[in-house]
Amino acid sequence: MECTQNLGQIISHKVGKFMDIKLVIDALKMAIYKRGDITDLIIHTDSGSKEYRKFCAKKGISISYSRKGNPYDNACIESFHATLKKEYVHNENFENLESLRTGMYEYIEI
Repeated sequence: MECTQNLGQIISHKVGKFMDIKLVIDALKMAIYKRGDITDLIIHTDSGSKEYRKFCAKKGISISYSRKGNPYDNACIESFHATLKKEYVHNENFENLESLRTGMYEYIEI
């Protein structure tokens, strides 16, 4: 799962079979579409592939990298992921990827 957030609010999220660059870029594209104005957008990440950095540069998005082994740089989103796992993911049995997608949408959006 990949999420982008705005001042404590999740802007976009994607669930996929693999945590790959396509999933990340799809989540970013959704965030750009939803937010519209991306003038001051800063993306917090642990690392970034060449394709990811190129995409962000093309869109004018600033990238803020976490230092290796230091989750405090991204404390807000790290806290969200921990809560999501504790409250939802670890308490459910998902039949397939689609049921996970639907469940995540309901948990985050509703």
